[in-house]
Amino acid sequence: MRTHVDCIACKVRQAADVIKGVTDDPLIQEKALKTMLGIIVGLPFERSPVAIRRDVENVVKDILKIDDPYLKHKDFSNRIGKLLYPELKKIVAGSDNPLKTAIKLAVTGNIIDFGMFKYDEVTEDKVRKTVETAMDLPSTIDDSDKLIQRIHEAENIWFIADNCGELFFDRVLLEEMPTDKITVVVRGNPILNDATMEDAEYTGLTDIVRVIDDGYDAPALILEGCSAEVREGFFGADLVIAKGQGNYEALSLVEREIFFLLMVKCHVVADDIGCNEGEMIIKRGGAARL
Repeated sequence: MRTHVDCIACKVRQAADVIKGVTDDPLIQEKALKTMLGIIVGLPFERSPVAIRRDVENVVKDILKIDDPYLKHKDFSNRIGKLLYPELKKIVAGSDNPLKTAIKLAVTGNIIDFGMFKYDEVTEDKVRKTVETAMDLPSTIDDSDKLIQRIHEAENIWFIADNCGELFFDRVLLEEMPTDKITVVVRGNPILNDATMEDAEYTGLTDIVRVIDDGYDAPALILEGCSAEVREGFFGADLVIAKGQGNYEALSLVEREIFFLLMVKCHVVADDIGCNEGEMIIKRGGAARL
């Protein structure tokens, strides 16, 4: 997906929120914002929004001299996910269609996103209410039946993770799938509140499936920045499932079938998909739609 003009204003706001959350020194805030704006001016719109977000975040981290400005957000996300995990398991266990229910619950976990929302906009109550209404959330596009068919057919499944905390929701889904056939891909280095290997270990994913990192620090799977192992595995997999809006932005034009699971959080992505903002989307996509 190409960057839209509205994405730029969004990136500026997001970066400003991070800067203000890390330092209250007005001189440092000014320096960080001006440097970041200078970088944005020269960025081509042909790149995906998440590729631009990576560049912006790295400028902010360099100026603020901090490796992980979202650390407190990640800790909070993991606490929410861990708290809700037993409840999610009960919902799936009581379902007439456990796999389909687990897919929808996994999508609701995508609401735990500090790349799109401010710290005080993601609360335990908001996440819990999203879970409670998961089966009734609006969805213009629901390819879950086709995804279930693909899961049963596939011998090699790649699951591209998104955010920490959300990983507990993903675990509920992965435990309904053939775990010996699954590879989960997390981020190589901290970026936003995206999941890293440390988060996968905390979630217990490393005990049930193969987990690798992508060797990169972008807030999505940007293939040109990933390791050769990841690129080869991605294109060689029988089935690829990509969680979250960032992975949709990065992979929607890639020439292979991909199932995207996300909550749509902005009008630009909603327009690109052909749905409404706030919807739950389970979409069979990729540039090559088989």
